[in-house]
Amino acid sequence: MMKKTILIAIATTLLCSCNKEVDETGNITLPERPISIYTAIQSENTPTVSPQTRAPITGTDAALEGITFYLWQSTNNTIDFSATPSSPSSYTGNRTTNNNGKISFNEGSQPVYDQKENKHAFLVGCWPNATPATPANDNSLTWTINGKTDILISDLWCAGTYTTPITGAESGNTPLTFKHRLAQLEVFCKAADEETLADVQATWGNIKSIELLDTYQQMTYDATTNKIAYTGEKKAILLLKADYETDFAPTDIQDHTATPPATATAAGMYAPSNLIVLCITTEGATNATTDDLIRTFAIQFVDNNTPVGFEAGKKHTVNILFPSTIEYPQIKITVDENWTSSPEISDGLGGSQGVDTGDPGDWTPNGDGSGITDEIGKQKT
Repeated sequence: MMKKTILIAIATTLLCSCNKEVDETGNITLPERPISIYTAIQSENTPTVSPQTRAPITGTDAALEGITFYLWQSTNNTIDFSATPSSPSSYTGNRTTNNNGKISFNEGSQPVYDQKENKHAFLVGCWPNATPATPANDNSLTWTINGKTDILISDLWCAGTYTTPITGAESGNTPLTFKHRLAQLEVFCKAADEETLADVQATWGNIKSIELLDTYQQMTYDATTNKIAYTGEKKAILLLKADYETDFAPTDIQDHTATPPATATAAGMYAPSNLIVLCITTEGATNATTDDLIRTFAIQFVDNNTPVGFEAGKKHTVNILFPSTIEYPQIKITVDENWTSSPEISDGLGGSQGVDTGDPGDWTPNGDGSGITDEIGKQKT
C-alpha cells in the first residue's frame, strides 16, 4: 500500500510540473499558449507569381514575408470598433508556401493567448510591409499605390481563446484569409474590326502612354478603428507594362482579335472607384498633323446592364479599338472578373472585399483629398 501511495504522489507531481506552475503562495499559473495561424489567399488556383516582384498575387499559396499582424484581446466574442477605438499589439511574421500557409513569427514576436481571463483573440494581417502612417501612430500603416504592389489585408479573424484555440487548420474552421484591396486593370489597344493594322498605325502611330486620371495614390489601414482609407490628393498615374512592374514604354497598337491578345498593352493595380478615366496618348502617326494625339475616356463598368464599380479584388479588362481615321476609338469592356475563380466569395470572415468609393470627380488632379473609408470586417465566434 505504501508503494502505491508513493507512485501516485510522484505521478501527480510530474503532471503538475508539466502543465502549470505553483508560486510560493500556492497560486497556480498556467503556461503561455502561442497563437498558431494558418492562412489562405483569396485568389484563383493558378501558378503563383512571385510576390517579391510585387506583381498580382494570383495563386492561393504564395510566400509572403514581412506580414504585419495586429492582435486584439476581448472578453466578448466580437469587437465593436465604432464604440471605442482599441489599441492592438503588433507582430511580424512570414507565410510559407506549404503546410496550409502557416505563419512563422519572428523571434520574440510570437502572439500568445490571454490565460488569466481567457479572452478572445482577434487578428488582422497586412502585406506588404509598410511604414506607420505617422511617426506617432504605430497602429496605422500607409502604402503608396503605384500600380505595382498588390496590397493584401485580411478581414478581422478570431483565433478563439486559451481554452478553445482556433488555428484555421481545423475541419470546419476558416483560415485567416488575405484579400486584395486594390482593383486590377488591363488595357488592350487594338485595331478596330475590319480595319487594316497598317492603316491604323499610320493614323495613330504607337501608344506613347496610358494614364489613369484622378485617382488616389495612397492607402492607409488604421488598426485602432479597423478601417482602410484611400487618401491624399487625387492625381494622374501612368499605367505600367503588362508585367505590372516595368515602366511603360511606347508600344505598337495590336492587330484586331475577337478576344484580348496574350499580352496587355498596359496594366496595374489601383484604388477602387465607381468609374475610371483613362487618358491615352499616341505618337509617330505618319498621317497626323500634330506630334501627339490625346484621347480621354470615362469608363463605367457594366455587368448585365447594371453599372458596377472598379472593384477591389477583381480584374477589369478594357479594349480600345482604333479606327483608321481620326475619330474617337471604340471602347469595349470585358465584364469584370474576380481575382478568384468563382464569381461569389464566401469566406465566413465578414466584411467586404471591396470598399465604398466616390466618383472620380473632376478629370483634373485637383481632388478634394477626402478619404474613403470602409470597416473591413466583424466576426463573432
